[in-house]
Amino acid sequence: MAAQARRTPQAIAVTCDGEEISYADLEMRARHVASSLNTMGVAPGDLVGICVRRTAAMVPTLLGVLKAGAAYVPLDPAYPADRLRFMLEDSRPAVVLCDDDLVGAIPSTAARLVSPATPRPGSGEESIGSLAGEAESGPRDLAYVLYTSGSTGNPKGVMVEHRSAVNLACWARDTFTESQRARVLLSTSLSWDLSIFELFTALCWGGTVVVVETAFALIDHKRPLDITLVNSVPTVISRVLDHGPLPSSVQVVNLAGEPLHAELVRRLHDLHPAVDVWNLYGPTETTTYSTAALVDRAASGGPPIGTSIAATTVHVVDENGHPVPVGEPGELLIGGVGLARGYLNQPDLTKARFAPDPFSTDPDARLYRTGDQVREDVDGTLWYLGRVDNQVKIRGLRVELGDIDSNLLRLPGVTEAITIVNGAGTRSPHLVAYVAASGPDLTAEVVRADLAELLPPHMIPPVVIVLDKLPLSPNGKIDRSKLPQPPAVGSTTTQAVRPLSGLEPEIAELFAELLDIDLPESPDDDFFDLGGDSLGALQLVIMIEQRMEVTILMSALFDRSTVAQLAALVDLVRHGDETAGSRSAGLVPLRSVGDLAPLFLGPSLPGTVRTYRELVAGMDSRRPVYALQMPGVDGEAAPLLSVADTANFLATEISRIRPDGPLLLGGFSFGAMVAVEAGLRLQREGRQIAAMVFLDENPFIQRPLWLVDPAERFRREWTEFRAAIRDHEFAAITSRKIDHLIRLIRKRRRGATRGRPVPLRDNSHLGVAQINDRAARSYLWPRMPFPISLIERSTATQFDGVAVARDRRAPRPVERHVIDDGDIRHRDFLKEPTASFVATVLDQTLARALKGDA
Repeated sequence: MAAQARRTPQAIAVTCDGEEISYADLEMRARHVASSLNTMGVAPGDLVGICVRRTAAMVPTLLGVLKAGAAYVPLDPAYPADRLRFMLEDSRPAVVLCDDDLVGAIPSTAARLVSPATPRPGSGEESIGSLAGEAESGPRDLAYVLYTSGSTGNPKGVMVEHRSAVNLACWARDTFTESQRARVLLSTSLSWDLSIFELFTALCWGGTVVVVETAFALIDHKRPLDITLVNSVPTVISRVLDHGPLPSSVQVVNLAGEPLHAELVRRLHDLHPAVDVWNLYGPTETTTYSTAALVDRAASGGPPIGTSIAATTVHVVDENGHPVPVGEPGELLIGGVGLARGYLNQPDLTKARFAPDPFSTDPDARLYRTGDQVREDVDGTLWYLGRVDNQVKIRGLRVELGDIDSNLLRLPGVTEAITIVNGAGTRSPHLVAYVAASGPDLTAEVVRADLAELLPPHMIPPVVIVLDKLPLSPNGKIDRSKLPQPPAVGSTTTQAVRPLSGLEPEIAELFAELLDIDLPESPDDDFFDLGGDSLGALQLVIMIEQRMEVTILMSALFDRSTVAQLAALVDLVRHGDETAGSRSAGLVPLRSVGDLAPLFLGPSLPGTVRTYRELVAGMDSRRPVYALQMPGVDGEAAPLLSVADTANFLATEISRIRPDGPLLLGGFSFGAMVAVEAGLRLQREGRQIAAMVFLDENPFIQRPLWLVDPAERFRREWTEFRAAIRDHEFAAITSRKIDHLIRLIRKRRRGATRGRPVPLRDNSHLGVAQINDRAARSYLWPRMPFPISLIERSTATQFDGVAVARDRRAPRPVERHVIDDGDIRHRDFLKEPTASFVATVLDQTLARALKGDA
């Protein structure tokens, strides 16, 4: 800091509410603080507490502690008194620098309270004394102690050395341009490690620190802040954007502290096209940030947390500490210069979390066990999957809470989300999702319906609570302790319902007993909505067999899961329809009677047939319709991992039901891909494909090549490789990159295999919807030598008939029908009011395809 003051003495170092401090003035004030502390007996290695207001004077106070050779312990006055009392008793600082008006916030303690005010002539010994020299601090000396949440309920003090903070500052210098770090917003509490980045990214390299109370100071658009770099939490920035764009001067937005979702990235890029958005990751124990990723606006799902920063090593290991294969999930271990010294006064915990590094030749090297689950791509990019200990079991089934949260954040209108387990340790533990809505139209029913398109039933929270905003803790993260108490699962509304009749009371009693809830009073109460899941469905099947002497398969419950539907199913089986309750995975007859040629539909993304219900209800009652229910949706069979495998399964089922005659095939979204592959196989077997109908799925829209085309990825990697050799940047050519390039070369030589399985991590916790989504992303549309009809939304795609006519994949003319959808979403295309229009068009299309239906 002294060197920077000599280089640019008059440059502004700190500004807050109109007050400005130059680098020369900052150096002088910090030396005054250091001099006073030394006079009071503070020695190098001591701890000094800091409890001050967020003003410009806060910065020289902190720097003065460091210049005295001591380490600072931030004491946020917003913290509860019990937490502050524990921190003081644990750290036992030699002195606490405390603003006069905040003395009452500090609990009674043996520590000496001193005002950090700039000295004035005639001030007493409790003020800052005369100017003195600066104590020398080495790289391994302690710089600060930050208290983070502990598993025992008490916070734990993380001890960080000077060299770790310097490494972070050097990485920031090399990563961000001088213009980008010219004016850095200091909006986070000194008690939170993001403040380390905000302070020293600017001050170490001649920039200006702009001090504000919180990041919500960005909302004041009458007096926009002149800042170039914002460093905050996704939840906070999302709320700021609810009030309008960031200041036009912003060039970089760093997001950290919690998982980042693609919707926020898109909002930032839409409002600020020229802004760089970074996703940063790192625990306090590794000095703020350990990995970083510059996020492209085209990223789908949760963006990666990137690759390791300077002087940082990362390893992904299994529960035994062995490295996992590329693409497999494992716990993230971090090593390098950024590692903290350990936990203050907790040697056993330090030993448990900071273990010797078995991958290093340095005997003193250590690795920090983050407790976070990640997976690593072949190029070293890391993807955050959630906490290792955030995996719970609901009625015996493994559930990743982070997985639910990430899918909630994909839903339109959801800006914040968190899922908890309510009733843990009781007979009826169940999931509760809290979401914040961006508009008034988002309801719990809408959230659950949309989530059903993405997750299996056992991962859909039976209770969804929609709030305007989720409560935040002082560091900007969601405060779980302040979430409202959820209502009891299975509680009924006051709306009048038809009384239970027939077998319905018996089914309702089974629901209540199995789920440990109040007796359902409505025949429309759904087993899964009341908290049931796949394991519960299996138990229900057993109970029905034992008590009602009726045998049905568990898979039959997925489409007949209300009290009334299940009672009717049991009644059918009792009266001789033995096939009613024995349907397993395969083609499900949505309508099994009629004299027209049947229509066969590929599966929906979740693998069930529910998607087609409203469509079939509006179709010609004379046409039988079958849809594929995939293995795995019932939790019994292993799921199919590729489009090709699913298509082979569908083709076999079609041949079983309709062994000869022309075929009518189609599908919605993912189902269209499966239908095409099944049609190609059946055509090779000599079958006639009379019609192939795509429902809101256009295969002629060019997908991003980098997602599906190894040849294009190879060209890009090869260009970068040649450029690195040309510029003699051999350090950039890591063995990992070379291995990745070799894999792409091999893949290019053998060509992209249509429908090949997507490399998956541990499939056991992935739902069918997620597996199908990955399979769809790797799918390449083939040449389709049969009649094709598109039925899609008017807002879905831009259709170019000439381009399609020239597309080698469509040797025949393509028939297109547009539904005026009123800007309806893709997932609602087969729901009313659109479903009836689609049904009418579909009937007409099929009638033309086979004029003499048989």
